[in-house]
Amino acid sequence: MADLSLADERFEKVATKQGYLSEEDLGKCKALKKKTGVYFAKPLAEIALAEDILSAQDMDAIVQIASSDKLTFGGYEVKSILGEGGLGVVYLAKQVSLQRNVALKVLHPKWMKDEEFRKRFLLEARVVGKLSHPNLIQVFDVAFDKGRYFFSMEYVAGPTVDKMTDKKGFLPLAEAIDIALQTLDALHYVWEKQMVHRDIKPSNIIVTPQGVAKLGDFGFVKCQAEEKLGSDEFVLGTPDYMSPEQAIGKEDLDYRSDIYSLGATFYHMITGSAPYNGSESMVIRQHIKASIPSPRALNPKLPNSVCTVIEKMMAKSPADRYQQYEELKRDLNLVKKGANPEASPIEVGKSTIAKLEDFRDHPLSRLYEAELQLKKIKAREVVYQIVILVFLFLFTMLFFIRR
Repeated sequence: MADLSLADERFEKVATKQGYLSEEDLGKCKALKKKTGVYFAKPLAEIALAEDILSAQDMDAIVQIASSDKLTFGGYEVKSILGEGGLGVVYLAKQVSLQRNVALKVLHPKWMKDEEFRKRFLLEARVVGKLSHPNLIQVFDVAFDKGRYFFSMEYVAGPTVDKMTDKKGFLPLAEAIDIALQTLDALHYVWEKQMVHRDIKPSNIIVTPQGVAKLGDFGFVKCQAEEKLGSDEFVLGTPDYMSPEQAIGKEDLDYRSDIYSLGATFYHMITGSAPYNGSESMVIRQHIKASIPSPRALNPKLPNSVCTVIEKMMAKSPADRYQQYEELKRDLNLVKKGANPEASPIEVGKSTIAKLEDFRDHPLSRLYEAELQLKKIKAREVVYQIVILVFLFLFTMLFFIRR
C-alpha cells in the first residue's frame, strides 16, 4: 500500500505534472481538506484515494515518482516527457533489457475508465505494430503496468514540423515538398492496408537530422478490418486540419480525407499558419463552407503552381480532390522543379461549400444551428438597445423643446 503521508506540495506537483490529477480534481481535494478544518485535515493524497479520484495503482506510481524522481513501466525507465496527444502522454524512456531509448506512449489516467478510449488506444498499438515503412514510426510492443496501458515505439530524434515552422516562420518550398512527399509515401502504404489516419497535422510528423519524415500518432486511425469504434456525438481529429467530411462527422471516410489534411498541413508548412483561424467551431465551419485563403497572401514568394496543388488537395468535395496517389506525387514533383502541375485548377466557386445535407441530422448540425440562433438573438438585442436609445433621445429632445 502506498504511503499516503506524502507532503501535499510534493503530491500536487507530481500528480498534476504526470497527468494523474486534473486541476478540477485537485481543486475538489483541496476544498474537501479545507472543509474538514486544520486539526482534522487529511493529506491530499489520502483524500484523493478515499474519494476514488485516484486508484491505489495510480497512488503507488505517484509515490514511486515522488520518492525516487523516476517512473517505470514494465521494463522501461522514463527519462522525460516528449509530448502529449489526444489519448496519452509520450515519454522518452530507456528499455532496460536492450539499453536503448524508446518513445513510450502511456494512456492518460482520465481515459482509463472510458472503454472506448481504452479500445482505441490498444487499437493504435495493435494496428501500427503490424505496419513497417521507413516514413512511419515503428511500434515495438504493448503492455499493462501500474494500472496504465502503454506501448513502446521507435524514438525519433528531431523536431516536429510545427516546431520547425515555429522556429523558421515557414519552411522553404523545396523542403516542405520533400516532407509532404515522404508523408504521402507513408499514407499510400497506410491506404493500401485499408486504413485512414484521420489526424494528419504538423505535430504528428517528425523530421530526423538526416531529413527523413516520420508520421506517427495513429490514435484516431480508422481501420476497416477492426471493430467499429467511435460515437456520432463527437468528431475525432484536430479541427485545424480535418477534412469537411470529417468535420461533419461522416463515418465512411477514405484516403481522400487524409489528402485534404495533408493539404492543410502542407499549407501550414509553406505559410507558417493553418488555413483557418478562430474558435474550434468557427474553424470547423470554415473547413465545411469557406474558401481557402490564398497561401500567397501569407507568403508572396510562392508560385501560383503550388496554390493549384493545394486547392486540388483541399477541395471541399472528395470527388474534386486528387483521386490517385501517383497524380498528387507527380504534381508535387513538378512544382518542386518549377513546372506547372498537370491537374486542372478547381473551378471558381465549385468546391467552396460542402454538402450540408450530408449531416443535417448529425448532432453537430444542431450545435451549429444553436450557435446561429444565439447570434441572431444577440443581434436582435443590439437592435432593441439602439431602438430604446433612439426613443430615449427623442423623448428627451421633445421634453426640452416643450419647456
